[in-house]
Amino acid sequence: VYLISVPSQKIIYEFFNDLLAQIRATKELLVFSFIVLQRFIRATTWNLRAANWRILVILSFMVAQKYEYEVTLPVKYWNKFYPVFHAREFIKLEALFLELMDYHFMVSPKEFRENFKLLYIHGQEPEEKNPGIGVSASV
Repeated sequence: VYLISVPSQKIIYEFFNDLLAQIRATKELLVFSFIVLQRFIRATTWNLRAANWRILVILSFMVAQKYEYEVTLPVKYWNKFYPVFHAREFIKLEALFLELMDYHFMVSPKEFRENFKLLYIHGQEPEEKNPGIGVSASV
């Protein structure tokens, strides 16, 4: 059911908090994941939707972590956040994600700073006044 309903800002915030705590992500990894996700969206013209935002965020973290640290957590950790897919499917999705974004990873210091500022500004705990911000209701 949660896959097709528009998530509130609070649900998105809690998802990120849980994800960041579980994978012990640094601020740098968060920013790099955001950049990877932006590039994927630009390269594919896909949009974040109620049905895909979780998996796209997870894949951006998987890719960013592998690039940033040259290692990633076992798929079972990622699967906790999106139990719909099996390990083999996660691996295939990651490969497709990389291919669709044309393996574009280099980030300039300027691009990193700009995205860091943007995430900092929007990273405050959400108020319930603005549910569903940034996620389309269409599937």
